[in-house]
Formats: sequence, C-alpha cells, structure tokens
Amino acid sequence: MAAEPVQAFPKIAEVKPLAPGDSDPGLNVVQEFLQRFGYAAPGASQSGTLDELTSEAIAKFQTFQGLEPSGEFDESTREAMTQPRCAMADLRSGIAFSTQCSWNQSELTFAFDSGSDDISGEGSQDAVRSAFATWGAAITLGFREVEVGDSPDVVIGWRPANDPDLSMIGGTLAHADFPPGCSVVTNSVPKPVHFDDSEHTWVNGASGGSFDVETVALHELGHILGLAHSAVPGAVMAATVSSNFTLIALTADDVAGIQSLYTAAPAPAAPPFPGRLLRFPPVMRGEDVLTWQKRMQERGFTLAVDGLYGPESKRVCREFQRQQGIGVDGIVGPITWERTFATI
Repeated sequence: MAAEPVQAFPKIAEVKPLAPGDSDPGLNVVQEFLQRFGYAAPGASQSGTLDELTSEAIAKFQTFQGLEPSGEFDESTREAMTQPRCAMADLRSGIAFSTQCSWNQSELTFAFDSGSDDISGEGSQDAVRSAFATWGAAITLGFREVEVGDSPDVVIGWRPANDPDLSMIGGTLAHADFPPGCSVVTNSVPKPVHFDDSEHTWVNGASGGSFDVETVALHELGHILGLAHSAVPGAVMAATVSSNFTLIALTADDVAGIQSLYTAAPAPAAPPFPGRLLRFPPVMRGEDVLTWQKRMQERGFTLAVDGLYGPESKRVCREFQRQQGIGVDGIVGPITWERTFATI
C-alpha cells in the first residue's frame, strides 16, 4: 500500500532564520537534527538558543553541504536540512570521515526478509540485486544471495519508520550499518539494510512523490561496504536524495572511495577500436557509442547509455580526457578509447 507523502523534517521548515545569539523555542528541532547527524554532541548546546556551539555545528553542516559556513540558520540552511535523506550520520564526533573499515572476506552473502508492498512481485528485490552488481563491477569482493535461514552477512527488508534498529521517522528513507569492527547499529551479523515502508512510496524508476529503490539501495550498500557520507554533490554516497530521481551509476568519488577499501575489479578486455572517431556534432549513433558509454558509466561518470553520441557524451569525454592528461577535444579516438577500457 502506497504511503502518504511525508515532508522531510517539517518542524525544521517552520523555524525562522536566526543569527548567532538569537533565541527561538523552535531552534530545539534544529539542534536535535545537528546532534542526530553528528554535527554536535548531545546536550552540548543551550536549548533554543543559537549559541556558539550551535553556530559551530551549523557551520560544519553548511560546509558539508557546500554552503557558505556562516554559522547562521538562514533559508539555504533550512532548505538543505529539510531534504529526504539517509538515517546514517554525516560526521562522527563532529569530524567528517569518508571510509570506515572493510569486510575481511572474499564474498558477502545477503538475503531478503521482505520486499516493498508498493512494487509487484520481486521488483524491489531485483532493484537491490542490481545495486549489488553495480558495486561488484568496481571491486573484487563477491556477492551471493542466500536464504534468510542460511546465516547471511546482510539482510534486506522494508520496515516501519520506527525501526528499533535506527529510527527512520520524519524524513529519512533508509538505513544500513558499517562492516563488523566499525558498526554503529549492531555489533553482530547479519547487518541490516532497512527501508522505511510506512512514510514513503517506493518505485523502480523516477516518479513524482516516490523514491527509486535502486538509487537508495546503491547508497545504503555503500555503507554496508564501509563508506560514509560524501560531501561531493551528486555522489551516490551524498546524504540526501530527491523523489522523482534516479542515480544508479557510481561517480568517480564513489569509485575512489570503494577502491580505497577493496581491490579494484580487473578491467574487461578492451574491445578493438571501432575504426571511426566518435564526435559531436552531428549526433552519432551505434553499438560502438553504446559500448563506450557503458564503460564510462562503470568508471563513475554520469551519462545516458543510449547509443547516441551527443553533447552529453562529448562533455563526459572532455572531462575524462582532462582527468587522464590527454588531449581535450571531446572526440573518442584510439587513445581515448584505449584509456576508457584501462583499469579503473
């Protein structure tokens, strides 16, 4: 049954802008947010007052969100705080961290104990399986699905928002945990990947007022593998996600993070250069374009995989060439093609 749409952190949306030294009873919910997501220590600030500690915590949040770290509770900060997001913290003891620890094994087993009632059949489970495959393409760690009774390392399911593992009430979509040794939710296995099924509507794809399972699963599995939240806008591991939105390919930031924890997957055998230069304009189309786009997506670049070499593909090509230190012309020639299929 589809859930009624829930505004993320609605009480924060009602708090008026405040400058350091100002007081407002409504600021309590902002301070609770800052404590919940790691920007301030519990009970450290004067309740309802934008004191020095609260201002410092707001400045940390603003920095993490790419905002001007003024320490004021202004409209842009309020907007950033009222986005749907992951239930995991952004900072630990007020300090940003990008990776935690890794699994000390060659294979991770997972199982489902439930799916979303919003999606028929095994549609929600298939989306999570796709997310596992995306991470698996970047590293050598293997993933294998088992039954719940087979002692899996990870169990995935949909839960009420008041999940006793970690509350998802009021604006958070899902939560997971980090690997054993750096866990924050449970000290034992299986590790959880839980989706809020009482406050949000789940879909496969982009749909107004709903959230794409694979997009959120890709993020939560990053936590399971040991990645924390990223301050890089547009990264899979960024803390917030919008409805009517999909992000099902790793970005360069995500790939760099995961490969700092695990051995990179070997590059696939490079297909032979197609014999023609891929360029725009005009728009070029063909299997060679599709092959190049798929590999660029595997490398963490965001682009449509549609077999059409147009302005978006040219932009990504130029970005890749710049990254590789080769001629930046937006044309996929023999050198760019070879670099495309080299080890990530």
